[in-house]
Amino acid sequence: MKKNGFISSALLYGMLALFLVVMMSTLAILGNRKLSMDKLKENALNNIQYGYAQTENIYALYDGLQPPDNDTWMDQSGNGHDATLINFASNSYTERHLVFNGTSSYLDTGFKASDLGQTFTISAVLNLQNASKSRGIFGYYSPTDKAGVYAYIKQTADDTVASFCYYNTSSEEVCADVSVNNTLYPLLNQTVQLTIVMQGGQGIDVYLNDAHFVHRADTKNIKFHVDNLIFGNSNIDNTNLFRGNLYNLTIYKSALSLEDVQKNFQINTEKYQIIG
Repeated sequence: MKKNGFISSALLYGMLALFLVVMMSTLAILGNRKLSMDKLKENALNNIQYGYAQTENIYALYDGLQPPDNDTWMDQSGNGHDATLINFASNSYTERHLVFNGTSSYLDTGFKASDLGQTFTISAVLNLQNASKSRGIFGYYSPTDKAGVYAYIKQTADDTVASFCYYNTSSEEVCADVSVNNTLYPLLNQTVQLTIVMQGGQGIDVYLNDAHFVHRADTKNIKFHVDNLIFGNSNIDNTNLFRGNLYNLTIYKSALSLEDVQKNFQINTEKYQIIG
């Protein structure tokens, strides 16, 4: 009996020891997995914050790799310029991008002209959908004093390409067909990088992906001295709201060069693997 009891005890202790080994191994695996996930998250944040051209001049950076927190999209530049999501539904964030409904939602950066000055750059990775009517890209304009500038994209007659339009300080509309290397570009339902370089008194440069299609020489004498830069709304009468997806919005307190734009395009192409 004593022998059997000894054997039973040995088996019991052996099973307990085996159980403890399995538990310790499982905890170790879970711990390593958590460290790996934390490392992936850290790497993702590093990818958000670093690598772009003129990093030292980034004023704010909003990136789909970091989802919004309720109605706030955190600034990933480290400058603390968080943006406010206006009229977004709870399911408006998906697959690393914000979804704009084209009827009410827009992003309010809160930036005033005194913040950005007369020279700055807006760079966005976006996908425009259903431009059966004009779709606002950004607004930096006061309809009361007719000052500032706003931009939108509208569908052209053949239903395949789009025009980029803006109003200058004289409330005169200027439009240019979106083209790359003199070929009209089918902007609708394509994920692209759109970069708009503002230089007050000198004009606006506009780049699609890594190509230049609006030159500042044609857009002189534009001044920026109004409140609240917003994305997804022209800030005129709320009829030109953006419908589509926004993956990244980066704002610089400087003017990017063509080389800077091309560098960012290469990074975004690799980063999202989505740019057409």
